[in-house]
Amino acid sequence: MRALNCVPDLQTGSVAVMAQDIGRALRRLGLDVANMQYRSGDRVPREMPSLLDWLTKSPDGGLLIDINGRVVTTGLVARANQERPGTFICFTFLTDTPLHFTDRLRKWPADAMIGYVDRSFPELIEFMGYDRPSFIFHPHAGPPAIAGPAISRRDIDILFIGNVAKIDPPSVQASRLLGENRRLVELFIAAHGRTDQSLTPFQTVRRIAMDLGGAYTVQDIALVAGHLELYLSNTSRVKVLSSLANRKVTIVGNIADGTLRPGQAVTSFGYRSFRQCVDLMSRAKILVNVVPSFPNGGHERVFYAMSRGAAVLTTRSTFLAGDAEAHGFVGFIDPARDDVSRDADTFLGILDAGARDRDAMLGYYTDHHTWEHRLAPVLARARERFA
Repeated sequence: MRALNCVPDLQTGSVAVMAQDIGRALRRLGLDVANMQYRSGDRVPREMPSLLDWLTKSPDGGLLIDINGRVVTTGLVARANQERPGTFICFTFLTDTPLHFTDRLRKWPADAMIGYVDRSFPELIEFMGYDRPSFIFHPHAGPPAIAGPAISRRDIDILFIGNVAKIDPPSVQASRLLGENRRLVELFIAAHGRTDQSLTPFQTVRRIAMDLGGAYTVQDIALVAGHLELYLSNTSRVKVLSSLANRKVTIVGNIADGTLRPGQAVTSFGYRSFRQCVDLMSRAKILVNVVPSFPNGGHERVFYAMSRGAAVLTTRSTFLAGDAEAHGFVGFIDPARDDVSRDADTFLGILDAGARDRDAMLGYYTDHHTWEHRLAPVLARARERFA
């Protein structure tokens, strides 16, 4: 089978790195792979027509794979589907909540497959009325494992990666984001007060909207949920960084002024490319990853850190519960608590004492979380189409 793998020209971002790693995984799985680089501002890359022609002439079917639908939803792909039906199918890896891709969801080809990263997202997709493509659970993943130095020889105790924007109290933030629409401001504030780690922001907002009894539209709920998700991410990260004030923390990311306590002893690298972040993961004992958006999935930094032999302390996820039980290199934090430092101290103590089997973690990671493992069901479904 041939695969046309679309790689965004964003050399500093995780999306480009993931796309490149997906291409390598497809080759390891035995596919004939051509990579096509594109920039988000380009309508059609110059080489795309010839590569589509190459894809449609695959003797056993072709797979067009992209991230977040930037290529799959173009007119050129739609025309190729119409002119040469049944010669290839499309797969899009949706790296985040569908709330961020509402316009593109309307343009997805009817026979496309869309991989979603959190098991709760089908509820959101159905609620928003997007029922045309075929959806498949496809969490983030990582590259082949490289153990790196033993935990005891790593020079970074706690690595925190993530941006933190300036935050205001919920009522101020809601008014600033939603203007004079008091109904939406009320919904934002009420949902913020009843957040639950087991629910996505969308699920919370939808339930609160029903409780309030207002005639909220699909667009209202999607708008408020999108703003709430970003706000919760920021507030959770502020709490975590504040609670680690007396710990040796290395920070990568753009951190808003006033986030850190005066005199807080941290090493701050500012912004770094994702490849540089992966290199730092090889030096870290623990990656602290605060992403409350995927309570039933997993964020890419979790898997890239494990691939480099680091332990991960992250927001709770039912999907990652198997890792916590199988090898113990994944632990969960509760950003609602004031003191996350105790979680970090306990985790560090266990790791430094050698009470966790890192080889077991790397083996479990290889069997469950590499890109090859994620792509296998996608290829199986594609081959069924061409059988």
